[in-house]
Amino acid sequence: MLKRENLELPPTPLQTPELPRKKVHFADPISKYYSISDSNISRSNEPNQTRPTPLNSQELEDSEETTKTTLQLQDLSKSVNTLMTNPDPPLLIEVVIRRESQNDENVLSVMLAVEQGKNKHPFLQLSQCQVQEGILRYREKIYVPDSDELRIRILQQHHDHPSAGHPGRAKTFELLSRSYYWKGMNTDTRRYVQNCRTCGRTKPRHDRHQGLLQPLPIPERPWQDISVDFITHLPKSNGFDAILVVVDRLTKIRHYVPCLITDSAEEVARLFVREIYRLHGVPTSVVSDRDIRFVNSF
Repeated sequence: MLKRENLELPPTPLQTPELPRKKVHFADPISKYYSISDSNISRSNEPNQTRPTPLNSQELEDSEETTKTTLQLQDLSKSVNTLMTNPDPPLLIEVVIRRESQNDENVLSVMLAVEQGKNKHPFLQLSQCQVQEGILRYREKIYVPDSDELRIRILQQHHDHPSAGHPGRAKTFELLSRSYYWKGMNTDTRRYVQNCRTCGRTKPRHDRHQGLLQPLPIPERPWQDISVDFITHLPKSNGFDAILVVVDRLTKIRHYVPCLITDSAEEVARLFVREIYRLHGVPTSVVSDRDIRFVNSF
């Protein structure tokens, strides 16, 4: 029969001071299957006495190749970062400009006039033009031929590129004018920056805050408040090419009165008296788009 004092029970996780309090309720069931002995603890705390084995020649060659590959990847990452922070190479753009210049008749005629030594040309001032390596230069700037795709690509480089940082219209135009020129470049730059979705989402507005919407009051009876407008430039029918539309804002009943685009304010007033006033009387308010025929002597 075993005596109680001779029993050597393994310490449970509850008896170990290293466990935090949050894990104590999990330790009791686990102690039925696992035990912690002093020998395990002592072995786990002993430092590793094993010495690294020397590498053979094949392993040395593999390690050198791995080091070379790592250095090549680092050089590749540096080149990618350089491309991300700088615009596209100018040589690539010049190749596209040289190709598109062969499809632009105005550019070809100017280049031919410069080579022939002429003094005047209706498209550009020849005294400011030069031809270098198949590219037309105007005032020492590359002339971009009439190609929407090419011009948009150049605008993207000087506005959307990470190195540009989505500048405003004036700054984008200043960056473009350093190296390029084409007729209407200022207008194209303004339209491109104005329609840039990134600038519209992220940049703040500098104008005054818009006021609250002021809805029109609800009419109290039919034909008390009306709205009038014209539908113009229609195919002629029975001599008329426009329609005067009068709508009751309460019931949405409409009157369509045929008329002419050339009708004056007095003629429109006669139509209103004959078709609207005769049936519904004088309205309290009239909503219009402030057409000159409504605000003049109507």
